[in-house]
Amino acid sequence: MRLLAPLALGFALAAPASSPITHETVWLTKRVGAPVLSPDGSRAVVSVTEPAYDPAQQASDLWLLSTGSGAAPRRLTHTKAPESGVAWSPDGRRIAFCSARAGSPQIYVMAPDGSGVTRVSRSGSYNTSPAWSPKGDRLAWTTRAGGSFQIVVANADGSDARTITSQGSNENASWGPDGRYLVFSSRRGGGGRRLYLADRDGKTLKQLTHGPGDDTSPAWSPRL
Repeated sequence: MRLLAPLALGFALAAPASSPITHETVWLTKRVGAPVLSPDGSRAVVSVTEPAYDPAQQASDLWLLSTGSGAAPRRLTHTKAPESGVAWSPDGRRIAFCSARAGSPQIYVMAPDGSGVTRVSRSGSYNTSPAWSPKGDRLAWTTRAGGSFQIVVANADGSDARTITSQGSNENASWGPDGRYLVFSSRRGGGGRRLYLADRDGKTLKQLTHGPGDDTSPAWSPRL
């Protein structure tokens, strides 16, 4: 609650005082997404959605918050396109995110002050869920290809992009601490979701889970 206090206070001050609660008040109230902390914990990025009755007028932008200094929230993006899926680089100097500003969800990278926005996904009509490698030299994300979802690994600037999966529907890639492997969730052969391990070049693949139910959202423990 403390983390979102500055942003919530800013919105509250902008709202009319003592207004009656109406359908419009509830429907058009700004909505704040879950905060994504920077590596050192001093900052966080949230997605703030400004609803509208006309979907074409709805805006969803990213804001930067300070977790301790009391600095005012800073708006990082200014488009009407949905923007989400934030991932900080390990050194805290870059932010990867997903935006549909070009007409379809794509992966972008920017500085923490909102400058230097660069598109890094260069193919496909649907790219989302960016994840930085431990050294910050590569990005992995999910792309939709041929009706299914696959995992892409590329240099941090989007060059040398390669799809490391080819079967099933694959999502939620998470880098191992040494940057050599990724674990992700995959649905294959009509069964439930299972966790798989692949090297960053897609040359090796190993199924990790086999039990009933779905296995999703894997996360590596840090190197100790």
